[in-house]
Amino acid sequence: MKWSERIQNASIWLMALVAVGGYACGRGSVLAADGALDWVPVMLFASAALAVCDMFYERRWARPASAAIQASAAITLLGISIVASWSPGGCLLAACLLAGAVLTWRDRRELADRDQDDEDEEAMHSIVLLMRESRYLDSAILQRLASDAWGAEVEIADEEDEEGLSGLGLHHGQWGGPRPPEPQRHESLPTLFGDESPYMCLYWPALLAIHNTPAPYFDNVADVLEEIDDQRVARAVREHHAWLSVDLISWMDDTEPRFDAVDRLIGQLLAELADDENCLAVIDLTNGRIYPFDPQTCEKLRDQSPRQALAEPYYAPVVAVDDEEMRRAVDQARRRWPEFVAAFENRGDDDRFNVKAKFVGDNTVEYIWVSVNAIEANTIYGELGNEPLHVGGKIGDRVRVAFEDLNDWLHVDAQGVRSGGFTIEVLSRRRRDDH
Repeated sequence: MKWSERIQNASIWLMALVAVGGYACGRGSVLAADGALDWVPVMLFASAALAVCDMFYERRWARPASAAIQASAAITLLGISIVASWSPGGCLLAACLLAGAVLTWRDRRELADRDQDDEDEEAMHSIVLLMRESRYLDSAILQRLASDAWGAEVEIADEEDEEGLSGLGLHHGQWGGPRPPEPQRHESLPTLFGDESPYMCLYWPALLAIHNTPAPYFDNVADVLEEIDDQRVARAVREHHAWLSVDLISWMDDTEPRFDAVDRLIGQLLAELADDENCLAVIDLTNGRIYPFDPQTCEKLRDQSPRQALAEPYYAPVVAVDDEEMRRAVDQARRRWPEFVAAFENRGDDDRFNVKAKFVGDNTVEYIWVSVNAIEANTIYGELGNEPLHVGGKIGDRVRVAFEDLNDWLHVDAQGVRSGGFTIEVLSRRRRDDH
């Protein structure tokens, strides 16, 4: 604990004692001057209570509030001691309280930064692939794929390396422990450990774990599905029966972890491990978000910032319209449809016009975006703008939509100004509330 924190903690109990003692000592106390006994101890007690609230219940708003009350009490005591009845003891007490207030206020930013650092450390740097079925993987295959992914020769650990790793409690999933002895021997080439999942790879100084598990990722799929709005993501969660992940287990030296570099290592390796036909979704455990696997996912994983790239949507969300808020958004889109028609009739070369409409398949309904080419009376002609999930077809297929099936519309002019997108606004607000 820093010396400033010791002073702050000591001042908390000092303020509480002064508050109680002020009442007990009566009018003879220095706090009693000019009737201050009636409220100064209350201020001190409130400041102490707020500080305790911050210490034990982690209410960070309490710290600046406590500092403000401390400062007010200190100034009041100082004024009473100097003007009303000179008291060196009162001045000393006021100085102590003022010092505590300054220290408390000064360290509020440091504590906020420390909380953020703790969150960063607790956030698991891992990306997971949800798959229809597990893929075959052994150390030789993994060595080849990792070498291709990283553009560096990956060596398989010999028996001496395996024994050293096992001695540090790093074998068979028991991560942790001190750094390996003689770390310099591992700094040149990435080294792969293990002959079954979970494998480990030491790409100095990052220690990575590669899991290949022939079982669902979630313990209770039904509970997870209740929290998912996007039907494309929900289908991936329902249909997956295996998962594969690359995790950062430890940063093996005393330097500051370079999480951006770790993310690139993880993304590049997963891009090599991914199978377009087998992969259903990607989970970023840093933020807990699930993304459907799309034709650009491998390219996103190879990006310099793979987690940010994954967050860029390829598919429009497929969301069931079964609540009042979404119904109001649809009603608004239909009520303001003449605005869309007027803009389309006066369109420029760079304007973009899209509608979201209902498509019916075998015992299912899906809402899909359509790029508009023409409007005739109450019929809209265009091309599918996103890949259907249930009703068949593909992006670019020509379709015809009746006004009665209209769900939303979106117009983006040449300057990038948007109008419409009423259901998009609802979904975006919900995602912000969830995160």
